[in-house]
Amino acid sequence: MVTVSPTSYFDSSVLLRYVIGHEQSIQNLTPYSKGAVTSAITAIECLRVLDRWRITKEINDERLISARSLCLQILSGLRIIAVDDHVVSMASQTFPIAMKSLDAIHLASALHFQNQSGVKVLLLTHDIKLQMAATAFDMDVFS
Repeated sequence: MVTVSPTSYFDSSVLLRYVIGHEQSIQNLTPYSKGAVTSAITAIECLRVLDRWRITKEINDERLISARSLCLQILSGLRIIAVDDHVVSMASQTFPIAMKSLDAIHLASALHFQNQSGVKVLLLTHDIKLQMAATAFDMDVFS
């Protein structure tokens, strides 16, 4: 049985847009942060993307330092869902729509947390396919 008081799941797209100050980011993450969760892959994704953007000159060194610091600060306040055998198995299954591997891991992590905790998950993502797949599993989504 799933309770009605949701726990927010942050995917990497939400964190990345927020830490670089993207105009289409969720402007205030605070209302979603209490008890929020994310996958163990989120830190890897975010830090690799920020570094790639620095190397390709999409952001400068100063912006990288600021974004990386804010990203690590936010991640330190989230509960981390391990990418264990159960999550890997779920992510390997067929989903209602075609998904990239990392998005499948995010969805499987959120579903695993919801199933194990009995707490409804509010999935925060800017990824359209991840939103569609989560909705197919009756998850609430916010972007």
